[in-house]
Amino acid sequence: MRPQGATEAIKAEIGGELWVKQKRWDFKQQCYSALAENFGEQAAALHEMRALLELQGSLARGGALPSGMDVGLLEKKLSDRKASVETTTEQIRRLGSKVRIAVAPEVRTLLSQFGDRWNSVDAELPFMDQVAIRGNITHSAWVDIMEAARRDLFGEQEL
Repeated sequence: MRPQGATEAIKAEIGGELWVKQKRWDFKQQCYSALAENFGEQAAALHEMRALLELQGSLARGGALPSGMDVGLLEKKLSDRKASVETTTEQIRRLGSKVRIAVAPEVRTLLSQFGDRWNSVDAELPFMDQVAIRGNITHSAWVDIMEAARRDLFGEQEL
């Protein structure tokens, strides 16, 4: 039979270990959530920007704007989407540094590959093509990171 003090010490040690484990899981979950939010926002902003650029191109070729939209509104929406892409790009860059201490090794690799692919888009391509390519890169990275997060956080198996 253990003395009560020893039993309490063991309980405290186990409780402390569980607390640390929970705090690590919480931090990791926060990292994945921030990645999901920013990659999702960036993918959506790029998709919307592409649609607006296509509309702008159609207008330049003599097409009409949808009802309720004028050139000023189109330009404002394009400006807003560009600002959103710039903001999320900066946030993803900063997050990439922070989350590397918590996420699974495969996610660190995915983040590096994302950066390499993003930066390798040919600046000589028409801007709309750059937007489309970067949208695909971002969407693909978002899906891959979310799948890795589910495996890392919840033990889900790859399909």
